[in-house]
This record gives sequence, C-alpha cells and structure tokens, in this order.
Amino acid sequence: MQIALVFLVFSVLVNAQTEKSRTERADVDDRSVEISLQSECELNDSIRLRLSNGDKWAIAVKTDRLYYRTGRSVKLSNGREFYVLPVDTDIGLQYYVDKFAFPNEKVQIPAIPASDNSFVGWIAPRDSISFSVPKKYLRDDLMILVRISYEWEMTKTGALLTSSEHRLVFRGIDLPESLRKCR
Repeated sequence: MQIALVFLVFSVLVNAQTEKSRTERADVDDRSVEISLQSECELNDSIRLRLSNGDKWAIAVKTDRLYYRTGRSVKLSNGREFYVLPVDTDIGLQYYVDKFAFPNEKVQIPAIPASDNSFVGWIAPRDSISFSVPKKYLRDDLMILVRISYEWEMTKTGALLTSSEHRLVFRGIDLPESLRKCR
C-alpha cells in the first residue's frame, strides 16, 4: 500500500511538471532584438544605427517626440492598438551613454542634452527603426544603452510594468575600422 501511494504521488508530480513545460513563454534572450550599424559617417558628425525587432512581440522605446498617424499600427496581445514608429524617418530615440571599461578605470562620459519630453513609441514585430548617435558617444571606452519594454509587459489599462528592465547595447569598440577615422 505504501509503495502504491508513493508511486501515485510521484506520477502526479511528474504529470504536473509536464503540464508546466507545455505552456508557452517568451524567450527574451534569443538576441532577436538588436542594435546594428546602418550607415557610414554622416555630415553632421553622427553615425546612424538601426534598432531591429526580430521578435514576435512588439517592443516599446522612449522617444523625444510623439510619432502619431504614421499610417501603420500594431494590435498588442492585451487588445490595445497603437501606431508604430515610422521606418523611413530618423527617430529621436532616447538612450544613455555609459562606460565600457573595467570597473576601476576612470572614463569621462560625455553629457547628453536632457530632453523635456518623453513619449512611448512602438516597434512592430519583424520591423526596425533608425536613429543617429553623435560620434563622440561611440569611443572605444563607451557604449550606448537603449531601454525597451515588451508588449507582454503592458497591463490591460495600458501601463507598462517597470519591474524588469531590458537594455540593448551598442559599444563604440564594435565600430568597423573604416569608421574609426570618423570619430
């Protein structure tokens, strides 16, 4: 009787674990969302980058201005619909500059002009946007960081949860040798 009871408890636990493993979850560490180099040196001392969303989820980013009535929208998993950021415009994306060095190294981080405005812009799944970064922010000892939120982090009321932070990084050291002379 005791062996049958132990076997029954064991099989219930195994069955419960199997049911859990069948549920779909978003794998946010698949590197399908990235920042890459888009163009060579530009006349205004900046380098154009592209933020690509290769994921099946829409992502939200902060911008300096409101992009509305772009002609394209995305319906999120919570049922809400939003205009997406235009793909043919240089977006005023909000980003941060941080050091890319050993913790004890002293690095002078250039100040970014503060923006008075902050808006949420959406990038549809399998879509991308371009934005420019001044060359001085892409030294070998610096990196830019862009914070993103996934659509599944939005509540039904439209608020984005801030309990987790996802950051995309582009390091100055990753610029090709041909662009090093541009800085």
